[in-house]
Amino acid sequence: MANNYRNKIATDLLGKDGEFPAYFKLYGELFDLGTGDHIIQIERTAPHNRQPISHGTVLAAAKVLRENTSLTLDAMKVTLEVGLLQKGYSSHELDFVLKMAVRAMYMIDSNVKESHGPEYTIGVYRHASWLPNESFVDFITKCFPHVAAEKRSQVATVLENKKSLKAWKLRDRLGIVFKRTDNLVDHLLFDPVNRILYLFHHAAYLKAHLDRCSTHLGGAAKDAGIASAIEK
Repeated sequence: MANNYRNKIATDLLGKDGEFPAYFKLYGELFDLGTGDHIIQIERTAPHNRQPISHGTVLAAAKVLRENTSLTLDAMKVTLEVGLLQKGYSSHELDFVLKMAVRAMYMIDSNVKESHGPEYTIGVYRHASWLPNESFVDFITKCFPHVAAEKRSQVATVLENKKSLKAWKLRDRLGIVFKRTDNLVDHLLFDPVNRILYLFHHAAYLKAHLDRCSTHLGGAAKDAGIASAIEK
């Protein structure tokens, strides 16, 4: 990936310039996977003047997505096709562009059924995909469901003794294995069968987004709803 696009992506999507090695390693792998020569055209024949998907395409899609969070997936694809990109992309390619835009902005896999299969779960958590007739903000809300007051109280009780929640104790006494994840939705999910605790490991990405939210939302950042957060 050209360094100038790394700078542009970091500035536009993360709010600051920087190296972000883990972030760009994942971005590069996903982008190459979706745009490589091994991808087979299974829909209409691409026009001769069609331009290949670029990092600029992903950035353009991210801008449209951030400014139109109430649109459904299908409506977003139409908006991209006729209102901005106008480059003859197929429906499959538009799906890929939007998936890359969501991943680059929010580190969420918006089509986990395609990535892992329709029955993919971690513990009792069944992953959500962005459905064709579902708005983007509703999809994000579905990924991070509201936690009942009773559960919040239980978490607060546990955190009162957080000094005892040492990783080595969980590993040695309970046999828990820690596994890194690139999907923010997976953070702190526990697979009881395999005793795996998933941890989102992109710390630099999280810090950049916290700084971005603080800049745009000020003191209200901590209590901001999902709709406000994803539009910033």
